[in-house]
Amino acid sequence: MVTKLGAGDVCNPAALTMAEQNFPQTNIRSSSPNGRSLEESLFDAKAMAKILTSRISMYLREGWRDKVFYQLDNLLDPDEWDPEDKPLQARSFDTFLKAICDLRPSKRPGLGLAYSGNLIAGWRANENERISMEFAPTGQVTLIGSRFIDGELVSFSARAPVRAVKKTLVSLNCAEWLGCD
Repeated sequence: MVTKLGAGDVCNPAALTMAEQNFPQTNIRSSSPNGRSLEESLFDAKAMAKILTSRISMYLREGWRDKVFYQLDNLLDPDEWDPEDKPLQARSFDTFLKAICDLRPSKRPGLGLAYSGNLIAGWRANENERISMEFAPTGQVTLIGSRFIDGELVSFSARAPVRAVKKTLVSLNCAEWLGCD
């Protein structure tokens, strides 16, 4: 699906990412019920994520696509995989892409996976101030972080729909950590 934007048009990542897609929700057992190996399941998850990223890469900052691809290759390496974990879930990655298109951060996150297959992205402002986001397949984002307020280290957490993540980061005075526009 290719969408042309004219002057003044706004990126609609929802229309560009998971629209009418049927990516398999794979099971990561070394011999899954559908007969797929660990390597095949991880390859499918990586391919799905790279296809989705390529579809919206024109909306990403310079170098983002290549860096995300590099991180996905490392994250979904079969030699480093615990067979009990689930692979990257397509709808979780879709939520991540929608957030990145909306936030347009200049700082790239470190990426990880939750046991459930949800993508996790993390940014650090300094040694003690950081924020992590878990991207749920439902379009919700869980934010967990810590920051100094009046000399005291304060931990916080929030849950927001992807469309409200930027406002949530601004209200927590954390948007500059990501280099958001």
